[in-house]
Amino acid sequence: IFIYYVVFLIGSVYLLITGDFEKFLFLVLIKIIPEFLLILIFLIKIDRLKYIVVFPLAELIYIPYYIFFGLKGLKGKYTWKE
Repeated sequence: IFIYYVVFLIGSVYLLITGDFEKFLFLVLIKIIPEFLLILIFLIKIDRLKYIVVFPLAELIYIPYYIFFGLKGLKGKYTWKE
């Protein structure tokens, strides 16, 4: 998953720089539509549909967050239980 997110982020930046907006939009939609549908179904089942408004913000934040802490986790030494 980490490699997928790194490639997705690099690919997105590359497509934006080169001006290939159609491929960028396609790349983003392939990622976002399935995630949105799964989250929508889940929120309907748990009767919390009002939280769908957070989805766009979460999509913007999640990939850099995941990459940052993935790299930080490789560098640091962590103890989960003592």
